[in-house]
Amino acid sequence: MIRDKLMEHWRRHYHAGRMSITLLGEQSLDELQEMVTSQFGDMRADGEPVVNYASAGDPYQAQLPLFVNTTSVREGKQLDLVFTVPSALRRNYKRKSTEYVEELLGHEGEGSLFAALKQNGWADRISAGIGAGGLSDTSCCALFTVTIKLTDEGFTQQDSVIGMFFQYVQMMKRTAPQEWSWKEVRDLRKIEFKFKEEEGAAEYTEALAMTMRKYDHENVLRGEYLYEEFSVADITEILACISPRKCVYVVSDHDFDADAPTVEREKWFNAPFTKSSVDEQKLAAWETSEPDVALQYPPKNVYIAEKFDIKAGSSLRLAEAIASGSVPSDATVPPPAPLVSPPEIIHECGLMRLWHRADDKFDQPRMNAYFHVNLSSVENTPLAFVHADMLTLMVHDQLQNSTRYPAELASLNAGLDVVGQHTCLSFTFDGFDDKLPKLVTAYFAAVSEFKLCTDRFQKVKEKRLKDLKNFCLKPGRQARVLLHQLLKRREFFEDEKFAALESMTPDTLQEFVHSVWNGGAHVEGLVVGNVTQDEALAMGASIRNSLKNSGKGLSQLKVQVTVQPDYCDCLLIHITKYTHTRRLKTDTFFFPRSARGYLPDARNNKRPGWRF
Repeated sequence: MIRDKLMEHWRRHYHAGRMSITLLGEQSLDELQEMVTSQFGDMRADGEPVVNYASAGDPYQAQLPLFVNTTSVREGKQLDLVFTVPSALRRNYKRKSTEYVEELLGHEGEGSLFAALKQNGWADRISAGIGAGGLSDTSCCALFTVTIKLTDEGFTQQDSVIGMFFQYVQMMKRTAPQEWSWKEVRDLRKIEFKFKEEEGAAEYTEALAMTMRKYDHENVLRGEYLYEEFSVADITEILACISPRKCVYVVSDHDFDADAPTVEREKWFNAPFTKSSVDEQKLAAWETSEPDVALQYPPKNVYIAEKFDIKAGSSLRLAEAIASGSVPSDATVPPPAPLVSPPEIIHECGLMRLWHRADDKFDQPRMNAYFHVNLSSVENTPLAFVHADMLTLMVHDQLQNSTRYPAELASLNAGLDVVGQHTCLSFTFDGFDDKLPKLVTAYFAAVSEFKLCTDRFQKVKEKRLKDLKNFCLKPGRQARVLLHQLLKRREFFEDEKFAALESMTPDTLQEFVHSVWNGGAHVEGLVVGNVTQDEALAMGASIRNSLKNSGKGLSQLKVQVTVQPDYCDCLLIHITKYTHTRRLKTDTFFFPRSARGYLPDARNNKRPGWRF
């Protein structure tokens, strides 16, 4: 009987009228079409057509507003605000009206809802939007969800968090939709689509097959990025749906008491929850509260690229080939790019060694920059590691609103991590070369002029402690930790880091930062991509200027290498690191005699700071 029902369901719904197929290959379009015809041409199309439930109305209207409390597996607390939006507004993909609202409610820049929540110490993450597929986006309605990751203090101030959210919505309603903001996102999507990097074939075809029915045939590839019509009416209608009386409030808490007598169980997954109505006085307060003056539209994004000219690449290669006579003067196709083009050292001093390589192959207006700041005075202890880790987290937190988030919107990425077995700060940057140097300067200035905010320290520490608790929920992570313990000389277990982090204070972090800069540093940098040598040199000069002017007594690192030959069958090498004030430490390494030819020659070594 069950099989009969399954077969009936299959006959009604699984047919050609509801199927989407995407093929991606090196064959011609005619050949690809022939493949589809031969394999699927005889597929039946006698099932039921797709049913449109748009006329059914809001399926949750009779239950709203509703407050739900439930549990979460991960350590932490979360608030979800769920609203229903007419599906027709979501389906009009050329207007991107729901995306406009998503962008502003989920914004993390200056003046945003998140910036205000973060300033109060109530939240450490936010997102907003409509999910892709499933119950989140149907012909009946779309579920617009705002997710706020709460701090412990934010959990106790839920009503205030919700109130501030509706204040921001009220600000948007009073000021009316802003076309300049919509156009800024449109410009970002144009750039993103024009310079979209290659994806994995399997993932790309799967995504197209899932979304192709949402767009007109000619816009299947670019529908997600297409912004053609700014509609004040659509945006106003969406904002009208975001109201205190039209919301499902869901609070998830790791410490939720699943055994309380009032707890219910969800039918399919047995998840525990409680539900209740929302107090009328709270609803009235949320509806009538005046927007806080700090809640504003975000400022214009200064990190959006404006220049996309290619500074080297195939055009320069062709010009050089014509000039050298290796190709005819009327040639239009450049000679092949070299298989390997190694970078060159363009600057070297006691503080920095800088490498550079201009892209000669991909013809993309992008650049990558990598900088390792060697801080050899960092001790081999869990406490030293978590202090270095907290330094990177505090810098990210400091720059999040004003720098990091708007840069990410403009496809510029910045990373700051502790590497080199906890003795290096690793700065990584990538994105469009036009504005990337501005991002590099901002990060090095923040690190070299580090200023500790005590209030933010407590919130960042709280979140990091939760992350450490959640780290080993997945077996794969536990395996990686054990592997690193075997492979690295300086590696610690998560419980050691947790204990060290619990003991950390703002004063100890400030003292650590001061000591590592005084202990000496050396920057090793590599700049590659659509960037000239002069631009890379200017970037290096900016970094050195930030470090020299940091006011922390930065010392240049010097290394003394002593080679003792014929020790058994090995070369015994002592590497001693110095600053101008003291010896930091001596490391000893053994090399087989066969490695002699690969070691630096003391007589010919030109590296400043090395003494033999």
